[in-house]
Amino acid sequence: MRIIEILLLAEKDSGSGGLRRFERLNRNLPNNWMITLGLPLCEINSPQKTYLPRISINEALKKKWTYTMVPGAGFTKDFVDKLARFKDEQFGVRIQHILNDFSKHENFSYLNKIFDPKIVIFNNQWSETQKEFISRGKFFYLNEGGVQIPKDFLDGNLISKKTHFKGQKIVIGAQDKHLDLKVLIETIHKLPAKFKLLIFRSTTEEAIKKYGNLVKNLIDQDRISFLGYLNEEKLNDFYKKVDLIIHLEGYAGWANIAAEAMARKIPLICTISGTKSFVIEKKTALTIPNKPSSEILKNKILNLSKNSDLAFTLTNNAFIKIKNFTWESYANNFIRSIENSNENIGSTTKEGEKIINHFISYPKSGRSWIRYALSISIANHEFKSIRFHHDEFEFNGQGSCLHDFSLPKRLKKYSKNVRIVFLTREPKDLICSLYHQIIGRFNEFYNYEGTISEFIRDPYFGVENILKFQNLWRQLKEQLPENILAIDYSDMHSNSSSTLEKICDHFNFNVSKPSLELASRNSTFVKMRTVEESGSYNAPWLRPRNSFLKTRKGKQGSHKEELSEPDIIYLDKLIYKYRHKDIINFDY
Repeated sequence: MRIIEILLLAEKDSGSGGLRRFERLNRNLPNNWMITLGLPLCEINSPQKTYLPRISINEALKKKWTYTMVPGAGFTKDFVDKLARFKDEQFGVRIQHILNDFSKHENFSYLNKIFDPKIVIFNNQWSETQKEFISRGKFFYLNEGGVQIPKDFLDGNLISKKTHFKGQKIVIGAQDKHLDLKVLIETIHKLPAKFKLLIFRSTTEEAIKKYGNLVKNLIDQDRISFLGYLNEEKLNDFYKKVDLIIHLEGYAGWANIAAEAMARKIPLICTISGTKSFVIEKKTALTIPNKPSSEILKNKILNLSKNSDLAFTLTNNAFIKIKNFTWESYANNFIRSIENSNENIGSTTKEGEKIINHFISYPKSGRSWIRYALSISIANHEFKSIRFHHDEFEFNGQGSCLHDFSLPKRLKKYSKNVRIVFLTREPKDLICSLYHQIIGRFNEFYNYEGTISEFIRDPYFGVENILKFQNLWRQLKEQLPENILAIDYSDMHSNSSSTLEKICDHFNFNVSKPSLELASRNSTFVKMRTVEESGSYNAPWLRPRNSFLKTRKGKQGSHKEELSEPDIIYLDKLIYKYRHKDIINFDY
């Protein structure tokens, strides 16, 4: 078994949520994958706050690594400048993680230029705002954070009794993460005496030095306690003591304290920074503006503490939402991103340069039919040489689609040493199929509750993104005609063996016509459904999920059975607009 060794470079072991992310990732990776924390020699014997194996950077420079990663941008310029040493082949593929939303643009940009990563991984849905600051990188992915669901809640049991805020004391929990907590301390002064505040990361001495008399009286009255740094065991004890969590950060990539509160069914009041993926106002939490006044915060706390019914609803909804964001899922997404970026498979040009085979489509364009037919007709090494993907338009969990329609980026990426098959499908059929995937096979990722009529107009899922994507690839086909073979789902219905032959010819696979004709007969909708229902296929993309089959209908024109006449008229007008010659070359 091949050992995958990953070097994670950091200036110090801060124990921050950013580093803890990789500790938890390491636990959920396969046994042959290992992350090692590389620290400067002066930090190698510092107190261990992140439980990863350590190595000094001096020693790391002597080893060979599969991947080398940088976890953020909170480093000194001197440390960042030294990252240029890690560009040699011995350090494998370089990966940069963008762990903030709106902050530290200059830091991330400078690090990006010095480190020159091949892969850039963003960690929240606002991360695309960072892209204009990122000049280096060949592959861009979104992989949001995770949360550890405590064992007590693994069975998914919801709170059966409305017990929130029933005690004589109400304990509020918060963290002091490079924050000015003055507003929260002022809020405690304004609240009744039964409210107490627990703050971790800062010690009592640090707090008195920072806040002076504002906290001294509260400390004497036992209405505020500063707990200092908490390891994982002590952090779990902290959550058991609190009745309410306040998240005050004005910027964050992934708000660990908010996610962990939801995983423990603790009511949450928070800013939207780092919480956009899982916080829905008055459904999973109560939101506050960045830098709220103590009066706003006081009223939010009092109103929630007096309404146990609302607290019950929020915590149950929150738990259902957050349990989709497991560290196991995060690890799987991480591995998939890396494997999708693997360019070591493929044929070569006459000059010996590698040629990468891509099969690209928008999700639910009918790819599985072709993928299955190829898997039973061509040699295994040829099948493995094809990168099946959606060109960063993934709808398979944790909000991973970045909606990037950049034509120049793709011209640069796909203009040389690639062969591409691009699959299209009639947009009205496609959007209906996508709707059923989101509410069925991938329901736990999105918990979408809208109607199909709302779905087709949705700014994130809706048909307009399909049309932009198809227009983008029509432009690419016009500019890169030798590289791209365009086929349509209808081609497989009219003559599947001929379509398979065109695909194999384009990829330069040597497959006989009888083999393709046999594959065509053995990959009909009925036969594929039989294979899927048996659970015998060796890949997850042709197995039932959440009791929903991948092989749903397998026919053309099915939208007529699902959409109302006004919806069809709306879609037809939109399709005409996007296919009209005046906007076909619009640069998204």
